[in-house]
Amino acid sequence: MRYATPLLIAVMLAASGVSSDAEEARSGRGPVPSGASLQDAAVQLAHLYDELYGQKNFAEMSNLYAEDGTLVSPSGKIVRGHDDLLGYYRQRFASGASGHKITVLETHAIGDAGYSISDFSVSVPTKANASETH
Repeated sequence: MRYATPLLIAVMLAASGVSSDAEEARSGRGPVPSGASLQDAAVQLAHLYDELYGQKNFAEMSNLYAEDGTLVSPSGKIVRGHDDLLGYYRQRFASGASGHKITVLETHAIGDAGYSISDFSVSVPTKANASETH
């Protein structure tokens, strides 16, 4: 089963430009890029997210967020703060979740921040030990 769900990614996390270094990606220093560079920043952040997810690197996944960052999980559960995000990703990977893929559809700047609207998919185990893609 496949679900295409819009996902908001705060590109202000990547305001100074995203690189493969997660520390820089979450620093939020500098002006928010505009136009094509905002789209590029969102795509780079999405690739970094997918790469770290594939590595099951729960520590770096949680570090992509601000210390008081919030995640609305695919199930609708709200996860707040670095420690809870760390636990969420640790549990998520232990459950067998894999194959995360984000496709950035569009980006928008609002003041000194921005966001993207994206589709994502991820394979998660079901209770019957089969995998479903969400």
